[in-house]
Amino acid sequence: MRRSTDRILTTHVGALQRPPELSKAMAARGQWSPDVLGLLRDGVADVVRRQADTGIDIVDDGEFGKTMWSRYVLDRLDGVEAEERSLPRNPVFRGRDREQFPGFYAWADANATLFGYPEDSNFFTPMLTQPVVTGQLRYRPEAVERDIANLRAALAGEPGREAFLPTVAPASIVVALQNKYYGSEDELLRALAGVLRQEYRAIVDAGFILQVDDAWVPANWDRNPDSALDAYL
Repeated sequence: MRRSTDRILTTHVGALQRPPELSKAMAARGQWSPDVLGLLRDGVADVVRRQADTGIDIVDDGEFGKTMWSRYVLDRLDGVEAEERSLPRNPVFRGRDREQFPGFYAWADANATLFGYPEDSNFFTPMLTQPVVTGQLRYRPEAVERDIANLRAALAGEPGREAFLPTVAPASIVVALQNKYYGSEDELLRALAGVLRQEYRAIVDAGFILQVDDAWVPANWDRNPDSALDAYL
């Protein structure tokens, strides 16, 4: 792993804006359609090139192959089903940030989502459902293997350039789950850690830097505007 010994190396948090044509294709035909796979591969190659051209030292695939930040992992697990839920119960539609900046959120709600283009239902639709654990969690490796292959191909013209792949932490996905199978939340969390370890291991074994995102820690403050600071801390 490179260090900032001679100068400060640059990278970024992970997710970048997908091209609209890729977003539309994924929404219309799903992420495994042959033409979508081609668009995804080309999109990753382009976003890696643009990161390099911008001066980013440690690049990634822009998370183009994922539905959305934490929920993407549900597409890779057996044992989880989606149930409908009403919008008022959805925590994404409340929070301290919404209260402090109502004008911006009114604009965003009317014109787009906070996660992508309006047509990018791969990001927005999962928020409208409640994922429920109904059986033993098992990991399907096809998607991470695809992401690894796309990033490796994109780096073919960038010899020696370091790259990373972002993943979700168990604690940041367990909060979104309703548990109908495991005996306790702790048991569910341990099961999640066990299956996500397979994704982590695949990324490391591929020679990429593993980034584990646990964004629920700060998001918990925003999404629970009724809680006091002492309780949050």
